[in-house]
Amino acid sequence: MAVAAPSNLTFAICQRYVDKIVTVTTEQIAEAIVFMHNEYGLVVEGAGAVTVAAVMNDLIPISGKNVVCIVSGGNIDRDVLERLIRESAS
Repeated sequence: MAVAAPSNLTFAICQRYVDKIVTVTTEQIAEAIVFMHNEYGLVVEGAGAVTVAAVMNDLIPISGKNVVCIVSGGNIDRDVLERLIRESAS
C-alpha cells in the first residue's frame, strides 16, 4: 500500500472503475485486524483489513445495501498480531 505512485495500468483501471477513495488510519486498521481475528478467527494483514476498517468506521455508506469487503493477505507478524490483540483488550 505504501507506494510512491500507482502503475500506469493501475491508474487507468482506477480512473475507469473507482468512484470514491477513502482513507483509514493505522488505528482503524488495527481495530479491523483484531475484529476479524476475534469474531471470525481470521488472520489478516493490514492491507487486507482496510475495506473492513472503512466500513466499521462508516466511511462508506452501506445502509440498506448488500456489501462485500474483499479481505486478503495473512502476512502479519505473529508478535504484531498478539500485541494488537493485547492492546485492544486493555
